[in-house]
Amino acid sequence: MREKTRQHYIPKFYLKNFIGMDNQPTVYDKVERKSHPAKLDSICYENFLYDIAPDFATFDDGTTKVSFIEDTILSKEIEPQFAKLLNEINDTLDTIAYNSTFPEPLRERLAYNIIIQYLRMPQIKQATQQLNDDILPKMVRLFQQELAKELGDEQIAKLQLTSKYDVSRTFYEQTFGSEELVNTFSKAILDNRWIFLYSPDGGFYSSDNPCVVIQSTNSRPFCLGLAQFGSEIIYPILPELAVIIYDRNYYSDLEVSDNSVNYAQFEHIAHINLNIYEQAKRFVFSKKCDFKLVEQYTYNGET
Repeated sequence: MREKTRQHYIPKFYLKNFIGMDNQPTVYDKVERKSHPAKLDSICYENFLYDIAPDFATFDDGTTKVSFIEDTILSKEIEPQFAKLLNEINDTLDTIAYNSTFPEPLRERLAYNIIIQYLRMPQIKQATQQLNDDILPKMVRLFQQELAKELGDEQIAKLQLTSKYDVSRTFYEQTFGSEELVNTFSKAILDNRWIFLYSPDGGFYSSDNPCVVIQSTNSRPFCLGLAQFGSEIIYPILPELAVIIYDRNYYSDLEVSDNSVNYAQFEHIAHINLNIYEQAKRFVFSKKCDFKLVEQYTYNGET
C-alpha cells in the first residue's frame, strides 16, 4: 500500500516561514476571496504526485520503489539541502542586509533550488506529459516507416503500435531529476541581474506557486521562459527577503545593482506581493496574516 498519499510540491518547512506569527496557518483563498485558517497538510499537495507506477518502478538493484522520488530524492536529498540553505540565509540575514550584498556561494545554491522548485510543480508535470503524449506516437510511427523501408515489408508500417511510459518517472527524469538540465537553467539565471529586497517586518507574501515569471516581451522562450529576453523572476525566499531576477540584456541599466540587498519600500513590496497573488493557483500566505493589499486589489475589481 502506498503510504504518502499527499505529496507536497512545496516543502512544508518553506511554507512554515509564511504561516503567521501565532503559528496558526492563515491563507488568502483566491477562490473564496477571503482569508481563513488552513492546515499545512491540506495545501500545496497532490495525491501521488511523484509516485511511479509499479510496472515502471523497478530499478537497477532489482527492487520496486513506487515512492522513490518522494521518499529518496525529495525527502533525503533535495529538501534537506534546501532547508539547510534557508537556515543559513535566515541566520545571517541581518549581516547580509548590513553588508548590502548577497554572498555569491549562497546565491549559486539559491539559483539551483529556485530551478528545482520551478520544475517540480504540477503544471510542469502536466506540460511534460502533454509533450510526451504528442511526440512519442510520432517517434514510434517514424520508426515503423523506416523499419518497413529497411526490411522491405510494408506490413510493418501498418502495425498498430502504441508507446507506454510512466508519467511521474518521465517527469522526474526530464526535469528536476536531470542534473544537466537543472545546472543549465541555474547558470542561465545566475547570469542575469539579481536584486534582493529586505523587509525586516516580514512583509513579503508567498503562494502555492512561489516562483513567479513575468514576461515583458514576446521573445522566443528560453529555459521555459526563465531566461527569456525581458524576463523577470520573483521569488520570496523568506517573509523578510525576496529576490527579483532581471534579464541582463533587457534590464541592462541594473548592472551596477547586481547582487545588491536593498531595504524594500512600499512600492517594492506591492509589486512583489501583487504578482505573487496574480500567479498563485489558489492560496497566498503571509507571515503577518496581512492581506489588505490583495483585499483592496480585489475590491477594486481586479481578479
